[in-house]
Amino acid sequence: MDEYGLGRTRPASSTPPIGSPTFNGFLENIPQSYRSINHFRPSSPIAEAIGRGPRQTGKQSHKSSGDEPPLLKKNIIEFSPDEPITHLVAGQNQVAIAMKDKRILLIDTKTSEQITCDIARYYGSRLSQIKIYRIFLDPTGKFLLISVASAADNQPYENLLYIKQLQSLQRLKNHLISAVAWNYPRPTSSQQQSQLTGTLSTGTILLGTTKGLVLQTEFTQSDETKFFPLKTGPGHYVKEIFDVGQEAGAITGIEYHQINNNNLATERSFVILLSTNNRLYRMVGNVSANVDPPPLHLIISQNSSNYKDVPGRFMNSKLDLHYPSSPPNSLPTRFAWLTEPGIMTSELHDHLAACRLSFESNEHINIIPYISTDELSMPISSSTPSAMSPQFGSMAASYYDKPISIVATNFHVIILMRYCIRAVCILNNLTVYEDTFITNHHGEVQGMSKDPAKNIIYVYFKRII
Repeated sequence: MDEYGLGRTRPASSTPPIGSPTFNGFLENIPQSYRSINHFRPSSPIAEAIGRGPRQTGKQSHKSSGDEPPLLKKNIIEFSPDEPITHLVAGQNQVAIAMKDKRILLIDTKTSEQITCDIARYYGSRLSQIKIYRIFLDPTGKFLLISVASAADNQPYENLLYIKQLQSLQRLKNHLISAVAWNYPRPTSSQQQSQLTGTLSTGTILLGTTKGLVLQTEFTQSDETKFFPLKTGPGHYVKEIFDVGQEAGAITGIEYHQINNNNLATERSFVILLSTNNRLYRMVGNVSANVDPPPLHLIISQNSSNYKDVPGRFMNSKLDLHYPSSPPNSLPTRFAWLTEPGIMTSELHDHLAACRLSFESNEHINIIPYISTDELSMPISSSTPSAMSPQFGSMAASYYDKPISIVATNFHVIILMRYCIRAVCILNNLTVYEDTFITNHHGEVQGMSKDPAKNIIYVYFKRII
């Protein structure tokens, strides 16, 4: 932390660009303070159809001076949910929105096409027995994984895969999926061949569970209507490759990537990042290039003790990676990990030795606190939102509560709180943007999600996005 301290205004000329992630959303007549933030980019056909100016409510602070343009910009896209929103994920201009009645709406933000994935029809009379625990959309926007829990005790119930239709993943029956590492493969002749034959596959992916297990599998579809039989697809193999143990708890984030090496003809190098509520693993190693799928368990077994512990067990723990351009054209260059003490962030490198060095040396790890010393000592002001939902009324005395979610950019971390969203500069821990919410009309904020292929970020409430 430098002499300015977190949250104090610093010279505008020293503010680095925010990076590529932007904010976007769906809903007409949203107050500006609710709207997701959008950097300069072409509008989608839906956005162009709105053509309305924003209305200002809530409080904004841009921490800049002079004629410098705002760090973050906003626009809106229409969407009026029939039921409260519970989950949202995005990939390749596709947005999946889960609602309280257990319907999942799939929206193409380019064409405005909407498809309903009706879980209620799938479960029928059993609908009251289940709840949607998590949903995951792969970076291509084609594979939607739905992890379903028992409504009574939050235990694993079923996992479903949606590609044009719902299908049960029987091999994952006893697992509640809490994180997915999708595949970002480098283009190969085999991939080109699969495109010619009409085969659609996720490639090798890693699944994290609430019991701390890591599973390796692959989802495959032969064409638009016909699925492979269960013995060969869509989850034609599931292999347990790691168990973090009870002391580490549930897997809260997992990512893996192939990285460059000098012997691509004989071996492939991978880096795996894995987080729990209080632990972060970074695993790097080589496997034979002649084995498919890659035996990632060998890399994990060699690195199982290579982790960092932090105090506390933060329930909103999240791992997020920043890509300078759309994957698989680039590797992530930075990670951010949301923990109890603060947000841990560091650069990632494409070279094997540098990747290990930056993790083992503490001087490369930056911890961003949630709030500044000044904020901790400040009395609650009269501008503190008072129209809170009843269950959050008791939180008035702790207005600056802990984050719900984060997104990493090249120079900033975007932090979502219960009543505000802020951008903190990684270089000096300064708050350079802040926008507060008023949640009386549209419900409390639910979460924040990023389309990794397009670097668009969505902030969603119960009734708006």
